[in-house]
Amino acid sequence: MKFSSDSIVNRNGVAIATEMNLILTPEQGVNQQQLHEFNTGRTLNQLLDVVKKLAIDSDRSIFNEKHTLIFVNTERASLCDVHGLNQIRELSILLHHLGGNLVVGLTNANPCNRCPRVQQGLLFLKEHDILISANNFNYRDQDFRDSELKSHLYDFVKLTMPNTDDEMDMLVEFIHSELVLNGLKVIVEAVETKTQLKSLNKALIYGYQGRLLKSKKAKTI
Repeated sequence: MKFSSDSIVNRNGVAIATEMNLILTPEQGVNQQQLHEFNTGRTLNQLLDVVKKLAIDSDRSIFNEKHTLIFVNTERASLCDVHGLNQIRELSILLHHLGGNLVVGLTNANPCNRCPRVQQGLLFLKEHDILISANNFNYRDQDFRDSELKSHLYDFVKLTMPNTDDEMDMLVEFIHSELVLNGLKVIVEAVETKTQLKSLNKALIYGYQGRLLKSKKAKTI
């Protein structure tokens, strides 16, 4: 189990958020089902505990004028866990008290298909004013979360930097969509070169992630 902390920066390279993850390295003999069950249960609980401890130990210094968000990533299946949802709510209240906000980043894995309990979990987060991010959103083809995005269940959407001109055209089209113009915040991931950074319309992009952007200005927690 490894803990990672990555910056999300603005157009000037200044950190505006931190993304936190627990990375599980499977040992020999651990099958995918065991790994999935661990990741959607104990991993989320441990990650929330890590973030809570960091927030408490920081004595409010965890946030500043520009840096107000902590992204915590989990799978959609964790939205069925009432205990996990309550933990998320408690952490959100704590971070809000310290001057920041929690963002629950949901991965693009969808083992639950259209399970109504997942939808109930999404609505629980919205009803308690907890910010939600659609991670690894597929803007190239139809993403299964498209209807959820159009229902304004998400506050952020994370898109991967294009590799081709056609993909760039699709990214630009998405960034200029009505959803983004009405407040959906776009974060572009895997920005690796200055050429890629210059090719983006910075006015409509909230934040960036990638090796290129780990500058001296970016401060991770």
